[in-house]
Amino acid sequence: MNEMSTNELYAEPPVSQPPNGRFRRLLWGSTLIALLFLILAGLTLWLDPFGWAVLERLSGQYDATATAVPPNSVLYVGVNLLNSNVDDMKALRDTFAAPLADADVNLDDAQQEFTNMLATDYGLTFADDVQPWLGQYLGFALLDVTLGEFDSTPDASWLLLAETRNGSAADAFLAKVAAAWAENNDATPVSESYNGVTITAFVAERPGAGLALAQSGRMMLAATNSDVLKQAIDAQKGESLADKAEYQTAVADLPDARMVTMYMDGAQLTDMVQEMNASMSGLLMTSATSAFPTDWLRGTAVSLTFIDAGLQIDSINAYDPDALPAAQRALLSNAYATAPVSLSLYPENTFFYVGVQGLGAIWETYRDLLVAQMGDPEAYAEAMALFARDFGVNPDTDFFPYLGQEIAVGLMPGDSGVFAEEMDLPLEALMLLGTNNETALAASLEAFTAKVSDPDSGLGEVNRLDSNGLILYEFATPFSESAQFMYGLGRGYFYLGTSAAGAQALQFGGGPSLADNAGYRAAVAALPTDMVPTMYLDLRSMMSVIRSSAAASGMDMAGFDQTAAVLYPLRTIAAAARVSETAAQQTMILFIER
Repeated sequence: MNEMSTNELYAEPPVSQPPNGRFRRLLWGSTLIALLFLILAGLTLWLDPFGWAVLERLSGQYDATATAVPPNSVLYVGVNLLNSNVDDMKALRDTFAAPLADADVNLDDAQQEFTNMLATDYGLTFADDVQPWLGQYLGFALLDVTLGEFDSTPDASWLLLAETRNGSAADAFLAKVAAAWAENNDATPVSESYNGVTITAFVAERPGAGLALAQSGRMMLAATNSDVLKQAIDAQKGESLADKAEYQTAVADLPDARMVTMYMDGAQLTDMVQEMNASMSGLLMTSATSAFPTDWLRGTAVSLTFIDAGLQIDSINAYDPDALPAAQRALLSNAYATAPVSLSLYPENTFFYVGVQGLGAIWETYRDLLVAQMGDPEAYAEAMALFARDFGVNPDTDFFPYLGQEIAVGLMPGDSGVFAEEMDLPLEALMLLGTNNETALAASLEAFTAKVSDPDSGLGEVNRLDSNGLILYEFATPFSESAQFMYGLGRGYFYLGTSAAGAQALQFGGGPSLADNAGYRAAVAALPTDMVPTMYLDLRSMMSVIRSSAAASGMDMAGFDQTAAVLYPLRTIAAAARVSETAAQQTMILFIER
């Protein structure tokens, strides 16, 4: 066998020859063309000369139908079908279908009824007449809402919008709808051209009973009359709701992946409240609505988003800080700055909680509203003096000014108090209000207690309990053997609840609290990290407590069990909030097991 040389074992690879000049020029030319194409495509997407809004569509920062909604609309609801994940919607539907069917609510029947209505009344099917042209966005708007008298039906003009991706198929759909409407209502269509758009309208004598149809650009439009359609066409070519600063501010921080967006115009909502007050002059609701002026509100936006945990609901109130009363501005500037301390006080088995810290100006805010509503500071002062005469405390000077540092309400299992003893519900309710002057508030509570428990003029009996640094008072009327409510003071809080047991269960010693609850911690972990937790509901635990009590009392549980079965997939609900200089935002998550 011949031995191979080292050079043969480790032979050098052949050296490739450089391309000739023609091939090199072709390679460079192709690369340059590809690079120019990419730059041109990027600029086209960025500058959007054709109005496609591809980048905004993909990021969720665009709403095609909002660009055809008149800017003076009171209400707008938009749906992004691209974010309407079919699998998510099917899973949600299937989750509730069986328990709803047991409760005589059949989703399949409801869907079939709608399908039959389309086929019978209009000769339409979704697959053949809608799906071929339907684009990414749907929208609905209300304009010119008139409330009228309190016992009359509100009047409003409506507008329905749908983005189209096949103009001829959309025209065929509109032609079918027009022909069916004419036949069903024995009506004759009237056609007119407006800014190059053909409008087909059916005029009705009764307001809101007519119909107008048109396709304008890549938008199918239907409305209560042709005037509304003309406003929509003008909005497409001029200023629309999407261009309105108030709308942009309200929706700016909503999730990009949202499926549904709802917007309400703040100025028009204020006008509607004032109109309602005028039409209901002399009724009790007048004082309730006028006590909360909304002229500072610029717009309210709400969105619905599918997430892995279930459904997320976001709401934003955009406001004008310069229009806010000073007290309200101070209130909002401090609210939701830090998590409430009471999260670590309520016991671990608390199944409902609402709390917020930083409300030092809340009484001053509400006091100004009350005085403005009464229109006479002297009448307000007289009302407070009369209350002091009857109950020993002036709320304006001796009670509310000492409260408002933190407010929290909790609901937990319990076997004492008005719920458990009078209603056979093993529930305990407790409200906490932080105090900035415990000594002064203690004097006020003593004066109140002496007045309401006076043997000659009092309202009932008061039992005082000193417990764990707290002074608690249980009040009972002569007509009941159990306490009607509890109030007390200590450790920086004022307490109001159904019995002393609720306050005695608070974890001042650092025991297991709601903040340690595994369900609460999991729920809060799903909320935005830059928000402050404000609400938690363990629906299953609450329903379980109520059911055990109801079953033990011998009640027929069939109706309750049906309701509980429908609600069972909805495990918990949690919410958080934050406030900026121009908006207050809340995020709520409905945790649903699918």
